[in-house]
Amino acid sequence: KAQLIALDMIGTYPLPSGEDDVHEAFVVLGAKGNEIFSRAYTDGGGEHVFEMQSEGDRLIFPDRVPACARSGADGARKMIQPTQDGYRETLELIYGDRYEVSYTVEFTRLS
Repeated sequence: KAQLIALDMIGTYPLPSGEDDVHEAFVVLGAKGNEIFSRAYTDGGGEHVFEMQSEGDRLIFPDRVPACARSGADGARKMIQPTQDGYRETLELIYGDRYEVSYTVEFTRLS
């Protein structure tokens, strides 16, 4: 029997121009046995399937290199880790066999 959670997410990213870049996605995350799977449906009509790994209390999955990232990255990975009040999201850029943190964001639960 699979266990599922669905999230309706909105992300707001400030741009250098002072405007905000707003994205919305509907994400379904599930687990069956040791398999973890996720699918995201974006406001732009995209569908993304993520192969996820569990490492301790973190979920790790491949992500795309952001357009604003330093050039030359071979790829990116995102890590989600629970915190006392929500979770921490970290994006690392991949350069050969090393990882460089691009950003870390703390998300907190709203009461």
